[in-house]
Amino acid sequence: MAEAPGAEIDVSSLEAELHAIELTPEEWTKAEVAIPDITETQAFGRSKLKTYYNIHVNGSFYRGYRFSEINALNSSLKKDVPAVAKNFPKFPSKNRLSLGSSTPKQVEDRRAAFQVWFKFVCKQLPLVQTATFKKFVMLKPDIDEIDKDLGEKVADLAQIPEGQWKETQNKKEVKIWTLKMEDSSFLVVRTYVKVKAPLKYVVDTYNTKAAWGNWQPDMKVCKTIEFIEGKTEVELPCKEIIYAAYRVPVLSNRDVCLYSKRFSGVPGNHAEENKATVLSMSIQHPACPHVKGMVRGNLNVSDTRFTAVDGGAATEVLSVLHMDPRGMIPATVVNTMAAHAVDTIVDMRTYMEANCK
Repeated sequence: MAEAPGAEIDVSSLEAELHAIELTPEEWTKAEVAIPDITETQAFGRSKLKTYYNIHVNGSFYRGYRFSEINALNSSLKKDVPAVAKNFPKFPSKNRLSLGSSTPKQVEDRRAAFQVWFKFVCKQLPLVQTATFKKFVMLKPDIDEIDKDLGEKVADLAQIPEGQWKETQNKKEVKIWTLKMEDSSFLVVRTYVKVKAPLKYVVDTYNTKAAWGNWQPDMKVCKTIEFIEGKTEVELPCKEIIYAAYRVPVLSNRDVCLYSKRFSGVPGNHAEENKATVLSMSIQHPACPHVKGMVRGNLNVSDTRFTAVDGGAATEVLSVLHMDPRGMIPATVVNTMAAHAVDTIVDMRTYMEANCK
């Protein structure tokens, strides 16, 4: 089935949908809950997929959970309220999917069983009043776990031998390399450019969301959902949740929900004053629900390093990105576009150099 062409994005209406759902125990018992789908993510360089079962509440995405999280809730509720828990619907077996990779049918059977089980739980006031349930439905994601996952992906990037990168473009003083990764149809892309502007200016401009439209005009929305650390987008260090939406003229529009962390130096050494780093990856967040008409892309990992050169007069920008736009776009089209994305990088450099004071 072909994708519907992306319509013009109504920015105000879209931003109105970016809010979290807060429910009291009583509201949980009356809510319409469902687990209609799953999300699968892959740690960079690893074949094993992580499966998240997406809980929707009253028709809106709430949060995705791993099997281990739902299984822990099941075990705890049995101890907290045994009189009610004895009537639980059948819970999926832990061992059933542990022998190698799961099949689509196994994942679907588990999703359906989770849905029946979770619907039952939400209707029982003694269960949803427990501290265990309240902690389970906390809206804020586990940043420590996300940081660990992102750190592992970045460490894997650092282990790639230089000889495995294939140079695909070297023009207009921009270099692009690509890497074929096992278990993924989409290439890993590395880009290099030198901007004739000081490090702090380049990093600040790169982290200013309103500036991105100058080199990515199809980005119609880019906003901070929540600051985890820091209070401004140009502050270092900073951790934040970001939502971005792109208009795609021929295909369905795309959006992403990202966790981004920025700091001086490099991973493992934040004391290098002539360098700065921006790391990002897709996450699920209740204040970034799935939006009608959008295909939610998955940024597996992005690692951008800034280094002051030429006595501080210029900044080298080296970025590595692995992205799955999802939907019906053929991987060959995505890979071809990514391998030849010189113009976007040139536009970024031109904007930064022209506006540096």
